[in-house]
Amino acid sequence: NPLRPSEPYSPADAQRDTARFERELKKRSLLLHKVGHGWTAEVLGSSAEGGWNAVEGDVAAQKLDMTALVGGKRGFFQGVPTNTSLCFSNPRTADVFAEQVVAYARQNPHVDCLHVWLADGYNNICECENCRKTTIADQYIDLLNEIDRRLTAGGLDTRIVFLLYQELVWPPIA
Repeated sequence: NPLRPSEPYSPADAQRDTARFERELKKRSLLLHKVGHGWTAEVLGSSAEGGWNAVEGDVAAQKLDMTALVGGKRGFFQGVPTNTSLCFSNPRTADVFAEQVVAYARQNPHVDCLHVWLADGYNNICECENCRKTTIADQYIDLLNEIDRRLTAGGLDTRIVFLLYQELVWPPIA
C-alpha cells in the first residue's frame, strides 16, 4: 500500500504468512497453486529466489551443456538464471527437470496444482542443431508428459499447470 509507510518483511515473515495462507485455503477447500517460473534456474543449480536479477558467475561446468545455446554461447541468459532457457534436446536436461518437479511434488503433497513454467524472457530459446529440428512447444509437451508419467508412477495426484505465452503461442507440431 503506497499510502502506508514501509515496514521490514523478512523471508521468515513470508514463510510464516505463506503457511497461514495455505492453511486457510485448505480450510475453505480451495485449490493450492504453487511455483511457476524458476524451475530452469533450479535445474541449473541456481536459486530462483533472486527473481529476475543478474547473478555473479555462471553455470557450473557440469551443467553448462543443459543451458540453451543462444547467439553461439551457453550460460545464464543475460546473467539471469530465471531467464535462462534449457537445451531440451539434451536427454539429461529433461531427466533432471522432471526429477526436480517430482521431488518437489513428493515433498509438498498439499500442493494441488503445480505450475511448471519455462524460463521467462524472450529470444532465449536454444538454437543448437538438435533443438532447431523441433519447436519449443513440442519440447515443452514432451517434458510435461514425462513429468506426468513420473508423477503417476509415484502415485502422486498433483495436477500440472502449463504456461502459454510468447514462443509457446504456436502449437506443437509433432
